[in-house]
Amino acid sequence: MEDSRMIKANQILLKGEFKKIDDSTYEVRGHKVSVSSCDCMDFRTRQAICKHILAVQLLKQESLIGVNYEKIQDALLFSKRYGEGLLNTLKSTHEVIEERNKLIWFT
Repeated sequence: MEDSRMIKANQILLKGEFKKIDDSTYEVRGHKVSVSSCDCMDFRTRQAICKHILAVQLLKQESLIGVNYEKIQDALLFSKRYGEGLLNTLKSTHEVIEERNKLIWFT
């Protein structure tokens, strides 16, 4: 059961279904969540860690695991707003600029 909650928490983050409220609180799928509490029915009835809390804990540890979910969320919002084609064009342009900078600075 805990494995499925972790999978769901990761999916929440990859889909960008969170918003930072302040340094310790996030809104996750409409619920007010911290690393130790959530206002969802699951947490209130079981008093055990729910997928929303797991999602916030992953966000807080993102530097340890090497994933920046907020950047993933930004990319998802951008592609929804402007389309996948423009996002891919910008990524390609960025890669070309990075390669150019390597040639300039490391030769």
